[in-house]
Amino acid sequence: MNHRYAQRFDEARKRGRSALIPFAVIGLNGDESFIRWIDMLIDNGADALELGIPFSDPVADGPVIQKASAQALAQGITIRRAFSLIDKVRARHPSIPIGLLVYANLVVAGGIDAFYQNAQKSGVDSVLIADVPVHMGKAFEAAAQKFGISPIYIATSDCDSERLSAIGHHSNAFVYMVSRPGVTGTDLRPALSRFDFTRIRRYIDVPIVIGFGIDGPEAARQAAEMGFDGVVVGTALVKHQLADDVVECQTLMQALAQAVVRSQRD
Repeated sequence: MNHRYAQRFDEARKRGRSALIPFAVIGLNGDESFIRWIDMLIDNGADALELGIPFSDPVADGPVIQKASAQALAQGITIRRAFSLIDKVRARHPSIPIGLLVYANLVVAGGIDAFYQNAQKSGVDSVLIADVPVHMGKAFEAAAQKFGISPIYIATSDCDSERLSAIGHHSNAFVYMVSRPGVTGTDLRPALSRFDFTRIRRYIDVPIVIGFGIDGPEAARQAAEMGFDGVVVGTALVKHQLADDVVECQTLMQALAQAVVRSQRD
């Protein structure tokens, strides 16, 4: 497993909590604002970062993140600038795990190897390609391995055993779990109550994080109590990023950081 992720998941487990992984859109509201935003997330409890490179057709994202992506593109963000900003984040925060959530067209456009090489140079630890399932990931995975990047795959609660085994086998940092197919920003709480976590653990032995619908502290608390190793919060935070509302987001991050502490240690 990537050493930064291994360290953070281990630290969280020893402290009886799930790792808190906020999502942010790279470059939204300008370079300086973005760097300040990341500093705020880390200062208020982020154990790792999940960063989105803006894309014109983000099919896995709900309306809030789509709007944020479109706004960042209108403000002039490019892949090159995105990697430059990641490089600045890495320089300021050497130990924080940094994951990218991207779409295949962004990776392929300038060459798969070139994308992963740039990711490595800027300090990225993992890449999740939202529209590439595990059975289509061979070329991306080869490049990821070549440049020391951890490939991340999405699994759903209704995956069959063969697919879960494949996802577990091809993931070496964590698996990104969603309760059902869909887009980000939908309410996850009803589905969490029906989640068969024991079955999932039979096939996946790397950390499992949950996302796509953690809409606030209560959902984060529920996910942590169920035993997820990490909790990704996207839309709820990006709403504040869109408004560049640091104070409100800071308050939410502090509440989330408290929510992911389990009532009993594993």
